[in-house]
Amino acid sequence: MTKIQGVPIGIIAGTNDMLSTLEDTRWVSELLREDTLVHYSEHELGHLSYFTAKDMSFFEVNVMDLFKKYHPINAA
Repeated sequence: MTKIQGVPIGIIAGTNDMLSTLEDTRWVSELLREDTLVHYSEHELGHLSYFTAKDMSFFEVNVMDLFKKYHPINAA
């Protein structure tokens, strides 16, 4: 993991995720280089909540901000 470079990585972890535990996501985030891990946040979500949650505000706040910063749409 420490050899990954030049690719910005954002991790959004679910505190109720039974497939990808907080212990695992925290461990992975610690292995990534500081210049590679550009975002880490935890939300009260399960694994499928990323697609079916009633409150998707995390998506607009975290995910869209990451897209705007690291993969902007060029207005030509």
